[in-house]
Amino acid sequence: MTESVVAITGASSGIGKALALQYAKPGAVLALVARNTAKLETIAEACRKKGATVETVAVDVRDYGAVEQWLRAVNDRTPLDIVFANAGVTNGVAEGEATEKIEDIQTLLDINLTGAIHTVSAASDIFRKNGGGRIAVISSLASYVGFKGSPAYCASKAGLRIYCQSMQRALRPFGIDLTIVYPGYVKTPMSDRIVTAKPFTKTAEQAAALIVRAVEQRRTQIGFPWLLWTGVRILAMLPLWGQNIFVPAFDYQVAEDADKNAATPLPD
Repeated sequence: MTESVVAITGASSGIGKALALQYAKPGAVLALVARNTAKLETIAEACRKKGATVETVAVDVRDYGAVEQWLRAVNDRTPLDIVFANAGVTNGVAEGEATEKIEDIQTLLDINLTGAIHTVSAASDIFRKNGGGRIAVISSLASYVGFKGSPAYCASKAGLRIYCQSMQRALRPFGIDLTIVYPGYVKTPMSDRIVTAKPFTKTAEQAAALIVRAVEQRRTQIGFPWLLWTGVRILAMLPLWGQNIFVPAFDYQVAEDADKNAATPLPD
């Protein structure tokens, strides 16, 4: 019996890695992509040891043609069941500065927003022809309010949230379920760069288990931890003056790191 055929972007670390390992079992077919092929192959081998069939390839989600070609090739071999748009990066305002570097902003938006849209769009076309399928997109609790420590990151995840809410309505008539995921803090190499208190931090494995359950249940959205998800949604409903009072208590800084292109979004 064949298990799910699952494609995951940004599978070399963090939540993407944990998702791959969560789905890895005898009969499962995993298509994993990232830009760091050395890390990716290490994850792939761990999944193969659990009995899964795994294929890997380096794909930059900013290149729609490459994303489309990858997903079509996977689907031609074995029809896809689930596609995860997980790849992402983060940056923040450097200490002593008021704004982010424009080149960092452009890269972040190209990967977090445009890259995720590329993945959703390509998967949608395939699933429409297949007669249905499931898509999961990793947004963030930071999509609900703007934090001064990382404006571009918040903007990218807010844009992704609205795009996916629109796409849910568009895809439902075709039997395509889209789950939007709003993680809080998850213990990943990227989240280690965030300088702030991190209440209710989950491991990547805990986060992946919650996400997989939500996708299997075909839920429209999931946020965790529940208290923080509730809190940011309440903050988002406040007038701007109210947000200006309370949001600074939750603000954070993103420390400089050599590995800015790691494929895991923050705060995860």
